[in-house]
Amino acid sequence: MSLKAPIRTQIFLTGKGFTTNTADTQAVPTAGFYLTLDNYLQFYSQTAMAKDTYLFGSRWAMTNHVYKPTQSVKTTKVTVKGNTTTVYYNKPVKGLPNQKISNNRYRLKITNQKTTGQLSFQLVDESYAQSATWVNYRVNDKPYHFGQVELADN
Repeated sequence: MSLKAPIRTQIFLTGKGFTTNTADTQAVPTAGFYLTLDNYLQFYSQTAMAKDTYLFGSRWAMTNHVYKPTQSVKTTKVTVKGNTTTVYYNKPVKGLPNQKISNNRYRLKITNQKTTGQLSFQLVDESYAQSATWVNYRVNDKPYHFGQVELADN
């Protein structure tokens, strides 16, 4: 099976964008998921994201790093129409907004909202040391974002 999904290896995080801890010193990890190159939908809990510094805060999952998902399921079909990618699979993934379409058949509709956000944090010597940028998505009508956290250019 070949999948022509432009979103493969993009890490989608829950929520409307990155947030920081109460001290405003670091981004707070959230749960997320991505579609692998070998056609698996991999979900990571908030705890799993917090443990893997290569995964949280990155735009894409790197192919040379092994990640330990909270749950993984083989996809059966992926379709792309405009700015929406639909992923089909046979078992619900706990933590994702699965949409049941029939017996043992689920889907995620991932839609690029074509809006962006940004956040600067960790104030050091009157300038921000880190910056987060993202693109807003809807996954089965729930807010998700795709972006990265990086050191700010001073």
